[in-house]
Amino acid sequence: MRFRQARPEEAAEILALYKSLLGQEGVTWNEEYPDAGCVAEDLRQKGLFVLEEEGRIVAAVSAVRDEEMEREAVWDAALSPAVMLERVGVRAEAQGRGLARRAIEGAMREMKARGFRGARYLVGPNNLRAQAAYRPLAFRFAGEIAAYGENWLCFEREI
Repeated sequence: MRFRQARPEEAAEILALYKSLLGQEGVTWNEEYPDAGCVAEDLRQKGLFVLEEEGRIVAAVSAVRDEEMEREAVWDAALSPAVMLERVGVRAEAQGRGLARRAIEGAMREMKARGFRGARYLVGPNNLRAQAAYRPLAFRFAGEIAAYGENWLCFEREI
């Protein structure tokens, strides 16, 4: 298993991974989101990472700066600059092996090395699988917000 930064030529494979997860319990994604533009922006920011197993991408995670989200009142300003951990996805056949957690840990290590102080994420109240993946990573509950037409639980930690 290898953690690494995603390459532009992998954009279609990563988007296909995301789309393969539509309809899973707790997943708030839909046909419009995430889209190719999200993947392209994550690649442009050099914040898209993958876990590769036997030459195949089995997980992806974005760790990108989101200045609009950073202005939300729930966040601890002492953890800025921070990255938002977004679009965490693990192939269905690879789920249950701790790969989401492993990808998140790798992204946080990389972003800390780049000078970021904190990591944050939003999770839907009903996405219990995602909440379980993050729980052992010692994030603290920061509050709740309404954004993107949904209600979200907000978590953050120092990296």
